[in-house]
Amino acid sequence: PYHMINIVDINNLQTIKDALNKTGFFYIPFRESDKQLISELMTHCNQLFSASDEIKLSYPSHSDGLGFVPLNKQRLNKNKNDMRESYSYRIGQVKNNELYNKAVTELSYYAKQIFFKILESLDLNPNDYEEGVMNGFNTLSLAHYPAIKSDIDKQIYGISEHCDWGFITLLSTTENGLQVKINDCWVDVPTLDNHFIVNIGDMLEIISNGKYKSTEHRVLIEKEKYSVILFFESNLDFIVSPHEVSNKYKPIKFGDYINKKITESMNLNQ
Repeated sequence: PYHMINIVDINNLQTIKDALNKTGFFYIPFRESDKQLISELMTHCNQLFSASDEIKLSYPSHSDGLGFVPLNKQRLNKNKNDMRESYSYRIGQVKNNELYNKAVTELSYYAKQIFFKILESLDLNPNDYEEGVMNGFNTLSLAHYPAIKSDIDKQIYGISEHCDWGFITLLSTTENGLQVKINDCWVDVPTLDNHFIVNIGDMLEIISNGKYKSTEHRVLIEKEKYSVILFFESNLDFIVSPHEVSNKYKPIKFGDYINKKITESMNLNQ
């Protein structure tokens, strides 16, 4: 149901608490500047992924998941086919790419504002995390899902069920298909014009000591769709710790965590 996912007001901490206690997902409005930026990125997605396979396979590609990742190369579950191709970018990775640099910079700034408000909703001081997000491992991912109908019996998905790894994720997408798992039921997260879909990742669950959950989600596809995703993450040396002593959550170096996750997902189908 549409009402499962809340629209939050970034300046109203209660709306953030309500959304994150309920699903771990929420909508947040575009800023005025985001409308043009997302439009440009979606146009670029179309050009990027409509190229021939030969051209796409000539794009830079890295073992850490940056650059071009072809269909079904990255699998988040061993026995499931993830029918998504993507191009992922960190600032400075490709010289003189003004659109990518602008997108990472501007979306990271908004994500940081949202992240700090989430910390405030936990009664935490954002200043304590300033060093952790400085030079963070923020990644812009452009994704394309071809028009291959999801088939759960054959284990074919846009992306199979997973949780995100970092602090928060900002998503803008052209078609429905995103679902979040609530009480063992899959609930649709429809696209909403001029709004980002935001969800929290594993590192924020650790910081919150489990108060806010990094919720499992997946993508089903029927129509061709494009997505712009900003993964807002700490720097690789940052030690992520629960904000109070915890039996369940232990401090973890983010670089160790994300390297393990990337290695697992990129090698599952080797």
